[in-house]
Amino acid sequence: MSSYSYNTFFALSLLAATALTGCGTDSVTLQSVSTSNSSVIDTQAVDNSFVGESGVSTVTSNPVEISTPVVEKSAPEANPDFVSTTKNANVVIPVLENDNSPDAEIVRLDIISWPNAGELVVEANGSVIYSPHAGFEGSDSFVYQIEDENGEIASALVDIRVSCDAQAGECSYPVRLSWSIEKSDDVTGYYVYHGLNSGDYPDRHWVPNLETVFEIELADLGSHFFVVTVVDKDGQESGYSKEAIIVL
Repeated sequence: MSSYSYNTFFALSLLAATALTGCGTDSVTLQSVSTSNSSVIDTQAVDNSFVGESGVSTVTSNPVEISTPVVEKSAPEANPDFVSTTKNANVVIPVLENDNSPDAEIVRLDIISWPNAGELVVEANGSVIYSPHAGFEGSDSFVYQIEDENGEIASALVDIRVSCDAQAGECSYPVRLSWSIEKSDDVTGYYVYHGLNSGDYPDRHWVPNLETVFEIELADLGSHFFVVTVVDKDGQESGYSKEAIIVL
């Protein structure tokens, strides 16, 4: 057969004061009189033994307003959560662990939007248990609300990812293998070989001539090895291409 050279390519798809003075006689006794607007007026009493100048001093004090600062209470802060679990397996979500309530204790937790593909149980300690529906695999979510002892509230979203159990061999992973080769009328197709050990490829898959892409679902975790060969019109098969490795 003709000799072909080809390459392989593998891909996964925030106060004012005023002083007044005047004349008078005799002694002076000062008295204080309070008025309704908090002013203080000093008055004098005169007797005949006083010699000298007398006067009246008036001190006026404007009312003083005293304001008491109002301390605003801070609402609690609820933060989003993300958890994952495997198919048919419950998961405990400690939703309060990353929430904050600086001024008051959180006293209530409510679910205000329920998941579509699972059930919830709210525990006394504030944790939430999510149970996916039988066989469900994919994304789900719910929204919860917290309330503190001052009546302040906050809410947050919880995202949940339910996946297959890879350790139990329940998962499959799509893999695409592609390669390039010089065009030739002599080529009728390709064989794609696959195995779990380098140099050992027990699985063989036929790919027609016009195709240089091969897709396969793999279930086993670990390394997977691939090579490609070319087949001509006479049924003759070339040697292996360079080995490609995919690790799951």
